[in-house]
Amino acid sequence: MATYSRALVPKLRNSCDVAVVPWDNEPIHLRGSGIALLNRTLLSNLFRRDVVHVQYAFGRYLLSFPLLLGICILLRTRVVMTQHERFDNLPAPTLLFLYHQLLYCFVDTVIVHTDGRKQLIWKRHHPKVTVIEHGVVARDNVDRHPREIDTILLPGGIRPIKGHEVVISALPSIENVELRIVGGIGNEEYFREIRSIADQLGVNDRIEWVTEFVPEETLFEAFQEADVVVLAYEHHTSMSGILSHTLSWHVPAIVTDCPAFRHMIECEDAFLTERDGSAVADRIRKFDSEREVQRRVIDAFAQTSRQFSWESVAGRTTTVYAGRSQNGENQITSS
Repeated sequence: MATYSRALVPKLRNSCDVAVVPWDNEPIHLRGSGIALLNRTLLSNLFRRDVVHVQYAFGRYLLSFPLLLGICILLRTRVVMTQHERFDNLPAPTLLFLYHQLLYCFVDTVIVHTDGRKQLIWKRHHPKVTVIEHGVVARDNVDRHPREIDTILLPGGIRPIKGHEVVISALPSIENVELRIVGGIGNEEYFREIRSIADQLGVNDRIEWVTEFVPEETLFEAFQEADVVVLAYEHHTSMSGILSHTLSWHVPAIVTDCPAFRHMIECEDAFLTERDGSAVADRIRKFDSEREVQRRVIDAFAQTSRQFSWESVAGRTTTVYAGRSQNGENQITSS
């Protein structure tokens, strides 16, 4: 299950009867074929459920989603889907975008995580679009205090959208600070590029590269050990699970000034003035010299983690289900 589904489903089960079933194949030769829909468990659940909630991106599934929609239309089962997908990083992004707009005609409700994502959907579909933020694990036992900045954490998969080169380019301007890059390599060419940048700048000895698979427990330890997280993502990022972890652990963060992050963070101190190494270095120096700045970010993150807890997200999601179900008791098939 995707992280979103894995965190949301247990909270949904407090008020809904939820069955989680796979609906597509991961092998490339089967992906998008719809073969996984011919599954007795899935079909029997479709017969018995009021709502089908597709909780995973379907940009790569192609034929599978229309087939699932067709079955639901025949059974008069309502369909809710959560739109996580970006299009710019997929083949033929314009065609996929148009394809999605067509599919929305047959979906009852589209959940997006930010107002910015809603604006990317054609206005004719807006009446069926609901903004429900990506959930955050609200941790009551976190006691975070401002620290001297010795270690920067850059967590998550290594891909161009993450802006590793921006953070690496800040290192020559800040002394006695090390960078930890913790995440699997999602793009080999980009990984080689940022390693080359680190070599050219002479800062490779100040970077710890942890690029193998990292269990969730190890990742959480990295958050707790880090003095600051930097998320210099590209402006068009849709949402970040890594940001959710950062909020959850109340780790002060420096982030790109982009719509997705603006939607989740209400603290001006967290935002970069420019997306470049100089701005990152300036903000890190400010965090280090003015501990009250860190304090404001920590307090804002603690508040956000409570506001957008998975319990809250589940409650708002079941409200969507209740408005679409065909009887008083909500029964959901989550795909």
